[in-house]
Amino acid sequence: MGWMSWGYYMCGDNCLDNPQKCLDEELILSVADSFYNDGYQEAGYEYIVIDDCWSERERSSDGRLVPDKNRFPNGMKYISDYVSKLFYDY
Repeated sequence: MGWMSWGYYMCGDNCLDNPQKCLDEELILSVADSFYNDGYQEAGYEYIVIDDCWSERERSSDGRLVPDKNRFPNGMKYISDYVSKLFYDY
């Protein structure tokens, strides 16, 4: 089981006009913290899925997706490392 961003936040990239549906780094880290602190892992939850709309509209010059610099200022590796450390402590 897991949590998927699309279920409620969909393409929540307009954080100024719609902050309650803002898909950003703060949201993802708070979901990870809740999983860890509130016992979701013990209940069988294993996944945090960031579905869509996390990237800039344009790819990098080498064709790679680039995290939205305003909503994900530390990048996706930072989020991945944070969740891995929290869940797996390595």
